[in-house]
Amino acid sequence: LPARRVPVGLDHLSLLVGRLADQRLAAARQAEQTARLAQAHRQSADLLMVFDVVSGLAGLSEEREALQRVLGLFTTLCAPGVLAFLEVVDGVPLAARLEPSTALYDLDGLRRFASSTQESQRLGTAGFQLRLAHQGVTVGALLVDEVRFPEHRDHYLELALTVARVVGLGISNARTFGRLQQTIGDLRAA
Repeated sequence: LPARRVPVGLDHLSLLVGRLADQRLAAARQAEQTARLAQAHRQSADLLMVFDVVSGLAGLSEEREALQRVLGLFTTLCAPGVLAFLEVVDGVPLAARLEPSTALYDLDGLRRFASSTQESQRLGTAGFQLRLAHQGVTVGALLVDEVRFPEHRDHYLELALTVARVVGLGISNARTFGRLQQTIGDLRAA
């Protein structure tokens, strides 16, 4: 008669359960590695995009153009509902620019933040403030609030902190170039 041999016993069962456990563990490790790799790809893509946009910032000669690029960068990066930049010259907060211009937003907190030494500050669950400085001198403060995807706010802040120094350098260079042009014009007029 046809017959089939079926192994039985605790040794065989132990090997079978061990093999199944090893397969599940290997699948879990592979899934974890795949997730880590995907996260690393996302981070590198984000950084490359940011550095591509920021790379031209240091060579700008007009502060207005540098500010437009900075605001454009953060609009692209975070998709905020409210974006404000507070100009700081010689440690004194000056004019603030708010986008959209129709937004009703109290900028006193941004002015207080610009006078502090903090690099950044989280706002609620959907925003943050960022101090822009070059060589320890504050050139401005940025408020990003009501981001489109609040669950990614900390990721946006991490990217913002990464580019803050370059942004500060770009604004500082544009200001220095503007002052130099003003001085040259004054000397020519004299």
